Amino acid sequence: MISKNIVVCTGHRDLIVPSHEGLIRASVRAAIRTADEMVFGGARGFDLIALKEAVTWKVFARNPQHAPHAKEHYPKTAGCNLVVIVCKTLVEQPQEVRDAISDLDRMYPGFIEYIELGMAYTPENLIRRNYVMVNRIPSPSEGYVLTYFDGKTFKSGTGSCIRYAENTKKLRVHRIAFDEVEAPPKPQSSPGGDSHPF
Repeated sequence: MISKNIVVCTGHRDLIVPSHEGLIRASVRAAIRTADEMVFGGARGFDLIALKEAVTWKVFARNPQHAPHAKEHYPKTAGCNLVVIVCKTLVEQPQEVRDAISDLDRMYPGFIEYIELGMAYTPENLIRRNYVMVNRIPSPSEGYVLTYFDGKTFKSGTGSCIRYAENTKKLRVHRIAFDEVEAPPKPQSSPGGDSHPF
């Protein structure tokens, strides 16, 4: 049986420092190089930044023009499964998220898989949603959690997700902006040029 590499992304809705967006994007770009699947929570803030960046590089890797570079530096990116798991339904996500997802689906149909859990939006159910995300990693050798976390608010959804991943599932957790980020070499022509395409 071939082992998979699954990356679960979770983080705060508000950036601790505005400049951290660059670190988030670099971390997602590094992760999608070798990920078979990346999982997102579909909220604003970190979730949306990470999802857009993952789609950007999947589009890049699937472009025949970039095939030589993608094959060398992004070996799994073109086939990476992108999964968004929401607590209730997509139509009940924040407007900012609905608009962004609608744009992504219009431009790149079929790139993202959506899972709607149909649970009421309560703090307890949002934590359960996070557990569902983490549980997609079968074992510690088959993935890790990529998180944007301030290291303080363990009572938050992100904090509880990290505790569950580390203490219950015994998974590795990579904290963006608190761990060193090693990004892969950038291509001469990055997706969308100098500006982000979304």
